Amino acid sequence: MQTPRRKKLVQPGFQLHLISRFAGLAALAMLLQFGLLTFQVMRGTASLGPDGGELAIHLPGMLLTVLGLSALIVLPIIFFVGLSLTHRIVGPIDRMQAYLTEVSEGRESKPLVLRDGDEMNQLVASINSATAAQREKNGASGASEGHSSTSAVDVAKAA
Repeated sequence: MQTPRRKKLVQPGFQLHLISRFAGLAALAMLLQFGLLTFQVMRGTASLGPDGGELAIHLPGMLLTVLGLSALIVLPIIFFVGLSLTHRIVGPIDRMQAYLTEVSEGRESKPLVLRDGDEMNQLVASINSATAAQREKNGASGASEGHSSTSAVDVAKAA
């Protein structure tokens, strides 16, 4: 059974950069919505006659309050959803990088396997195919040291 990754921020700089872009896009959408709603409601107050002027005075403050509350609700949700999504992408990238380093140094003789639910399984299958010969070579040299080798058939089954 696979254990969950201990760190949610596997590559903090990259993950936070992506999350901040998601949050920025959401904030821009909320500002656009605020502007369009304010414009339409202010146009509507003109048709109310003398009472519309009183509403027009208080309306921007009320809409700003709604915008602020929306931001307080939406932006943290975007942060946690973004963290979860980037974790499923960046985690496998980090694992692939470490795996390829181990293969190039002759320390890995098993196929790369990701956790359930992680993305990029097609790329992992390609990496396993590309490194099969090197892993077999590493496994054969490691067999004398008590390590088992992995055949190309096993790699194809894992993919």
